Amino acid sequence: MSHTAKTPRLLAALVAFTMLAAACSDSGSSAPPTTTTTPPTTVATTTTTGPQYRATIRRTENNVPHITADDMGSLGFGYGYAFSEDHLCTLADVIVQVNSEQAKYHGTGFEQDVVYKAIDLKGRARTDFEGLQTDIQDLIRGYAAGYNSYLEEVGPDGVSGWCRGADWLRPIDEYDLAAYYRKLTLRASLDNFTEMAFTAVPPSNTNSSAPATPSSDTSETALASEAIGFGSLSGASATTPLASNAWAIGPDRTLDGTTMLMGNPHFPWQGSLRFYEVQLTVPGKINVYGASLLGSPGVNIGFNDAVAWSHTVSAGSRFTAYMLDLVPGDPTSYKYGNETRKMTSKTVSVEVLNPDTGAVTSEDHTIWFSHYGPVLNFPVIGWSDQAVITIRDANEDNNEIIPQYLGMDMAGSMDEFIAAHRDNQGIPWVNTIAASADGRIWYADTSATPNLSPDAIANWRAKVDAGGLEKIAYDNRVVLLDGSDPANEWVDEPGARDPGLVPFDKMPQLERTDFVFNANDPYWITNPAQPLTGYSPLHGLVEQQLSPRTRMNAIQLGTDNGDSGSDGLYTLDELAASAVGNRVLTAELLVDEVLARCEQAGDSAPPSATAGCLVLAKWDRHVNLDSRGAVVWREFISRIGNDVWGVPFDPSDPIGTPSGLAPAIGGDDQVLATLATAVDEVRSGGFALDAPLGDLQFADRGGKRIPIHGGTGSEGVTNIVTFSNDHSTSEPSMSRGTRVSEGSGLTTDGYPVTYGTSFIYALEFTADGPVAKAFLTYGETGDPSSPFFSDQTQRFSDKAWRNVAFTESAISADANLETYEVTG
Repeated sequence: MSHTAKTPRLLAALVAFTMLAAACSDSGSSAPPTTTTTPPTTVATTTTTGPQYRATIRRTENNVPHITADDMGSLGFGYGYAFSEDHLCTLADVIVQVNSEQAKYHGTGFEQDVVYKAIDLKGRARTDFEGLQTDIQDLIRGYAAGYNSYLEEVGPDGVSGWCRGADWLRPIDEYDLAAYYRKLTLRASLDNFTEMAFTAVPPSNTNSSAPATPSSDTSETALASEAIGFGSLSGASATTPLASNAWAIGPDRTLDGTTMLMGNPHFPWQGSLRFYEVQLTVPGKINVYGASLLGSPGVNIGFNDAVAWSHTVSAGSRFTAYMLDLVPGDPTSYKYGNETRKMTSKTVSVEVLNPDTGAVTSEDHTIWFSHYGPVLNFPVIGWSDQAVITIRDANEDNNEIIPQYLGMDMAGSMDEFIAAHRDNQGIPWVNTIAASADGRIWYADTSATPNLSPDAIANWRAKVDAGGLEKIAYDNRVVLLDGSDPANEWVDEPGARDPGLVPFDKMPQLERTDFVFNANDPYWITNPAQPLTGYSPLHGLVEQQLSPRTRMNAIQLGTDNGDSGSDGLYTLDELAASAVGNRVLTAELLVDEVLARCEQAGDSAPPSATAGCLVLAKWDRHVNLDSRGAVVWREFISRIGNDVWGVPFDPSDPIGTPSGLAPAIGGDDQVLATLATAVDEVRSGGFALDAPLGDLQFADRGGKRIPIHGGTGSEGVTNIVTFSNDHSTSEPSMSRGTRVSEGSGLTTDGYPVTYGTSFIYALEFTADGPVAKAFLTYGETGDPSSPFFSDQTQRFSDKAWRNVAFTESAISADANLETYEVTG
């Protein structure tokens, strides 16, 4: 490859051209780069006399790459190369996963390896890829070639970050990437129950992994315990939950009659679910700026000249669970209407490393399937002689995710943007909030959703209302159906991406001229002035209590007590300030009442509660770095939860209720007792009650402790920051420290932050084009030794928004500009 640049590091690539050319082939093999062979049904074999790929990479402030090429293959090459300079370890590790090689290289992950092989993840990915359009195939092949070119240039020992020198660093191909994209679609389903599928064994069998002991206990205690299992199945209680806020502001609510957008995905600050900020350009074809999940070939959240968008994780159902009524004496057969159906099984072999000896051996394991999908060893229920649970996944056949996003990236208007959703329906598990240069704003939940008949929905709702297992399941966002009743099959309808899914025209959507938003509650309150109803409950239930964070979003966007100034009209600066304004809904509604309760109790109040009230009286009711008292309130509200409210939720006032402080009952004042406990917990950690939040809440970025503003969803803060230990890769996890108590997020070090606000941007479509400000809170690299590992964390801490360099003039004028060319 050829790589011309300003630094010795980059100039060194020129010397390596002849050695590295082989890595630039489409498959990453040792074939010479002058010949590219692809499946004859899609792309003909071509021969070139020069480099197959050529791209220009320009790095601007905070090391953001802007990649320009003359064709999609070269664009992918440049992107794969630039990305690998910063994050090769993470993608390499994910490729190990999708090839079912975690146990082989890491000695862990055997369960997931087995399940991925059993569902033929890699084989399905190959079929996915070969059905793509030529331009998309070229882009993905080019990305793999760029990755391989960089790896060949530096070698495993030259890779930056936590995987340096690993024996599993190898060239990749387009099918590896396609398998990763298929894995991404399963984030809200399969990846939450691989262990349940792995341990599902018929009761008469003896296997290396025994099933949970089936329970015949139907007491309230036993049923309640099942909620733990349902929570893990839903994805709501996954190791790394995903959330977000997104706002689109229409011309009725902006000072200049423009449209604006604010996107704030709450994602991990470690692992494979991080974002990478980039601009991708092929003149006359694509020019898009934004952020991609690591390893994605296009932009997932961002903007072009015509449209801007962001996503929030949908509250809808991405699968249905089915209880099967088993045939007596034959636990691998189940009743289905008037017939009996046999389960199927697949036995696969996975290589496993013995960490003590270094030996690798092959181990077999069997996965069981109903006609719906994998059979699960569900907690408490297990697999008995009478019943077992199985699931059907709405994203099982989702091979449209990459065409979906490239259609969005290239959209030239809101109509074209909406058409990308209608024509592909490849969005796996997120809502979309968008604004366009022609003055339109749009919300939609086009996530893959099971399509049940009205009768099936009515029967299921009746069982939920009656209580029991169906209610426990749905309280944990799982739709549980009778799998032995054919009436509960998904219904095929014209216009759906795949059989059995809700078609595009029946998905929740809303266009307005003031604002639309979402903060992970169902579609119902996309705009409080126009509640949405009439959609399948599998998109989420309506007239249910909203989260404090959703309510705070709505209040900030409103005109009575909002953040758009006295005129109620946003400027871009006001929009950006609101996104990190750090207001606290529960404090705005309740602190005064808590202070009054302390005053009313007088000397009878617990001394610690009195001390807490003295601090809260001086608190600014925000979660900024200098906010004193925020720690006491967080510990209080996280303990008392929904019991804090005195006035219950009213569906006719979803933003205003619940409200008011819960009354004391007799001599028992739960509010003051909980406040006293919160104060004692803060003190037990060795912290002053009035310590500024920035003294306690921090991110460790390469050994540098950076104070972080923001709060939690239970407080009613929109700018979410918290701790979550991500296990999406084998990268060593960040340490949480010692918690002061089991029920607290406070540790003896404070509040470490490893999750939350990630790629946050605010944009306005002005008369001169899009103007945007942004942070990528954890920076552009996964290498803790790099200055780009902490630079944007400090910028976020300071609320020092970076002006996005989108135009040629802005890129050229950037004081940090570094330009180099890569070829292969």
